[in-house]
Amino acid sequence: MVSGKKDEHLRLIENAFGGVVIVPRGLELSISGPPLRVEQAKLVLENIASLGPGLSSHDVYYAIRLSENGDYTLLRELSSGTVVVTHRGASRSGLKPPASGNTCSP
Repeated sequence: MVSGKKDEHLRLIENAFGGVVIVPRGLELSISGPPLRVEQAKLVLENIASLGPGLSSHDVYYAIRLSENGDYTLLRELSSGTVVVTHRGASRSGLKPPASGNTCSP
């Protein structure tokens, strides 16, 4: 749900883009405020909506930061694959559990 529990995600977006007011109306949202801020809020909402169910406050914060930096990459695209960079700098896709007795360190 894009709005979050008790509209918490909407409040995060409103706080990030001063002067923006987001009002849920049934299955739609009404956004008002300064035009540039409204556009930014709209892009954040579209971005987080692309993730589907399981949306977290962290996802909303990340979408806000992307928008503030002028980066409109969809979070869905960023989370579509797993990339691991090992301590040797090698990249690979996917994760394997460590062998018995081995530990993972950052």
